[in-house]
Amino acid sequence: LVFEYTVLLAFCGWALITGKHAFSLSWFNPFEITDGTAFAQGMVLAVFFFWGWDAAFSVNEETKSPGDAARGGLIALFAMLGLFLFASVAFQREMSLAELVRNGPQALPYLGEKLAAEPWATLPLIALMFSAVASVQATLIPTARGLFAMSRDRTMGPVWTRVHARYGTPAAGTVVIMIIAAVIAVLAVAIPKLSDMLLAAVNAIGLI
Repeated sequence: LVFEYTVLLAFCGWALITGKHAFSLSWFNPFEITDGTAFAQGMVLAVFFFWGWDAAFSVNEETKSPGDAARGGLIALFAMLGLFLFASVAFQREMSLAELVRNGPQALPYLGEKLAAEPWATLPLIALMFSAVASVQATLIPTARGLFAMSRDRTMGPVWTRVHARYGTPAAGTVVIMIIAAVIAVLAVAIPKLSDMLLAAVNAIGLI
C-alpha cells in the first residue's frame, strides 16, 4: 500500500507540475457533461472508485478495538477521495482527452511512460498490479463476512459460518467465493457473450 501511494503521488505530482494543459474548474462541473451515456458511465465509475473502503467496517468483530475499524474506514474513504481528485487533475494536466479515452484503465502506466524512462516508467505498472491484488482482497473480505452474518442468522447454508481455528476468520466462505470468482473469470474469457453480460451487470449495479 505504501508503495502504491508513493508511486501514485510521485508521478501524479510531477504531472501536476509539468503538465501542458491548463487547469480548469470545468473538470469538476457535472453540468459540463452533455452526453447522457457519458454521465451514466461516470456515475458507474464514481461508485466503483470507492469499492472496498467499507472492508474496514466488515472486520470490526475481528479487531481488538472495533472503534479502530470504524476510524480506518472513514480515513480510507476520505483518503481515496483525495487521491482520486488529485490523480484526475494530474492526468488531465498531462494528457489530452483523446489520450485519456485511448488508454482508459492503462492511463497510469501510460503516464509513467510519458514522464520517465525505464526502469522508472515500469513503477506505475507494478503499482497498478498491486492495486489489482488489493482490489480482490477488498472484494473478498466484506463479501465473505456478509455471507457469514447471513449464515449465522440461518438465511444461508452452514458452510459460510466455518471459521479458521487459529485466526477466527470465515476461511471456508472466502475459499468458496474465490473459486466461484475464478470460474466466472475463466468463463468470461472463454465465452465473449458472458463477458458482455458481466459488463452489463456491473453497469446496472453501479447505476442502482
